[in-house]
Amino acid sequence: MAVVPRVFLVLAVLGVLTTPSGGAKTRANPIRRVITMLQMMMKKSEDSASVEEQLFDKFMCQCKKSQETLTKSMDFCKEKIPQLESSVEELNAGKTSLSQGLKQAKQDRSDAEKSLKEAGAMRSGDAKTYAKDSTEAKVNLKAMGGAIRALKKGISQGDFLQTGAASLLQGLLAMGKARNPYDREALGRFLQEGDSTEDSSEIVGILEQMKSDMTADLKGMKEAEIDAIGQFEALGNAKAKQIAAANQAIESLGTLRQHEGGARADEGRLEGHKRTPCERPGDIRQDHAFVPEARCRLRRP
Repeated sequence: MAVVPRVFLVLAVLGVLTTPSGGAKTRANPIRRVITMLQMMMKKSEDSASVEEQLFDKFMCQCKKSQETLTKSMDFCKEKIPQLESSVEELNAGKTSLSQGLKQAKQDRSDAEKSLKEAGAMRSGDAKTYAKDSTEAKVNLKAMGGAIRALKKGISQGDFLQTGAASLLQGLLAMGKARNPYDREALGRFLQEGDSTEDSSEIVGILEQMKSDMTADLKGMKEAEIDAIGQFEALGNAKAKQIAAANQAIESLGTLRQHEGGARADEGRLEGHKRTPCERPGDIRQDHAFVPEARCRLRRP
């Protein structure tokens, strides 16, 4: 401090001036009081300077520590930011992939169930149609057998036309069951009362051929039904496997989703990353701005 040497100089001068001469007794005077006061002020100034120096040293130490801590924090954030960005991208990609996989598995299961339901409805309708057609064919075959037996026993044309078999034959002719045009014409004339030019044995032969064709048709109908049942069962097994696979995939993805904490946990983790100081560029910019200010403070007297 510049004031201290000046105080010493003043004290020296005053000391010379106030030294008693000739052994005279020293007595209190105003100048002596001024000197005492200046000495007290000098001591107080020295004490204040010492305290200020200590405080300044402590402040400088604290500033250095703060600057080192801030620099380390900035370096850590510079290294941490790419890691956190990569982690966020990985979480986003995993979440998207998991959601898409779960959505696709549910869609596959829904499609398989819908296809199986539609196939079941179609199979049910075909089964009803087969039951109706096969029952009708069996009834016609039975009636055809009765007509053949009656004609073989020698029933007259008039009596035959009064039976239900005659009505059945007329219906079969209308459906085109007699495949040969000549047979259809001959049987048609036989079924017209009063117009019998064909021998009964010829009519029996025509009816037996019709019965044989109807039996073959019934057999084909049955084979087609058996084949349709087999195809439906195969389809049902395939769809059941698809549904089981979809259920397994849904369960696995659901377990994985729970393992990852679910969608809300993923969002929480992402939000947590965003709240990390290193994830906020504004904080880093503030840190950069604070470093020069801290250095300036270190240079202050």
